[in-house]
Amino acid sequence: MKQKLIIFHPAIAPYRIDFFNFMHDNYDLLVYFESDSVNSQRFNLDNLIQVSNFQYKILSFGFSIKSTSFKFGILDKIIKNKPNIVITSEFGLITILVSFYKLIFVKTLKHYIICDDNIQISKDRKGLRALFRSVFSAKAKGVLYSSDKIGQWNKKHISSKINPLILPIIHDNTVFRQKLLGSHDVAKNNITKYHLINKKVLVFVGRLIAIKNIPLIIEAMVNIEDSILIIIGRGELQKDLSEQVFKYGLNDKVYFIGFQNGIDLYSWFSISHILILPSYFEPYGAVVNEALLGGCYVLCSEIAGASSLINDKNGAVFNPNDKSEYLQKLKSLLSKVDAISSNIISERESKMPIQLIDQLTLLKQQL
Repeated sequence: MKQKLIIFHPAIAPYRIDFFNFMHDNYDLLVYFESDSVNSQRFNLDNLIQVSNFQYKILSFGFSIKSTSFKFGILDKIIKNKPNIVITSEFGLITILVSFYKLIFVKTLKHYIICDDNIQISKDRKGLRALFRSVFSAKAKGVLYSSDKIGQWNKKHISSKINPLILPIIHDNTVFRQKLLGSHDVAKNNITKYHLINKKVLVFVGRLIAIKNIPLIIEAMVNIEDSILIIIGRGELQKDLSEQVFKYGLNDKVYFIGFQNGIDLYSWFSISHILILPSYFEPYGAVVNEALLGGCYVLCSEIAGASSLINDKNGAVFNPNDKSEYLQKLKSLLSKVDAISSNIISERESKMPIQLIDQLTLLKQQL
């Protein structure tokens, strides 16, 4: 008989679907989302539902204050369903309630916490959140971090009582690469539409906001030959960034193509040479995993949690405040790739250093 597992999570998102599907296959699973969408991110909910094998419910009763939600009926759901394991997210009210429920009523309940903080965010935590993290991460059966490096940092600096486990924010390799194959026709059209023959393609994916540090990668294009920068996303800096492109005379080297998802987005991972993530602040950066699965190199800010996926074989990590380091490492990566020679799309080898199924199999053994 499968163990009964309840997961309380903020919202459904594409980079966690494979995790939920795996848990559905291996546990008697109940999933409760606080919302049907991730704050400040736009996903096609119908598409996500189609690829979700698990059933879920939305916690509709409650309220929110700024980015903090307060949901009712949490303990009722635990008492009614009598789970063996409960997984909560971060250190808010739900985690606190479950921790006290375990302490007072069911000491045998296994309570795990997902924490997506990277090391920089962990260092910067202050006030009540820092206090709650210290107390409840030590009381939990285990805390699921996005990498072993982050887990060990928390064990050393937050509490030696923490049991760090690994839950990387990545897709299942096989499932995602099938999606990439399905995007090849769109990729061929992109090559023609944006005149990419004989060009090396750089791509940025994300919101057009200040913390993403996009001016850095636009300015650098002045010093880069035979390359095109594709900027995917929308945001408040659209006009300013467009003016910067005009100022530097880069209208034929930098293209803004707006928000993309599904096969439209995946098509760029099939043909781009380098994904650039230059953020000043980035809790993780799930797009890094997607680009690596597509065979792209990644030039990643050292601030991003996903920098843990980068090694000397699949990209480089840089200080987002150091323009010269960025340019030097970009030129080094560009020297490793050949320009697009035709619109024939071949499946490239994945550059991911780990596989989700291996990580989840190990996690299951530890729960």
